[in-house]
Amino acid sequence: MLGGIQRLIDSGAAEAASSLYALWIRHAPDPDKATALFNQASILQQLGRPEEALANYEFCIREYPHFG
Repeated sequence: MLGGIQRLIDSGAAEAASSLYALWIRHAPDPDKATALFNQASILQQLGRPEEALANYEFCIREYPHFG
């Protein structure tokens, strides 16, 4: 999954990559959500959507304090 998302980002399709992360977040087993939330937040920052990025980062920190 990460490889496919990275290819989207590399090809300039960051919005599509963010959408894929959103699907992952909705359907992934709980421990995997932290990675998706953090990575999607990074893309949201790049897309100029800092409020959404911050919400993802805060949720990730709150729900997965041992992530990273």
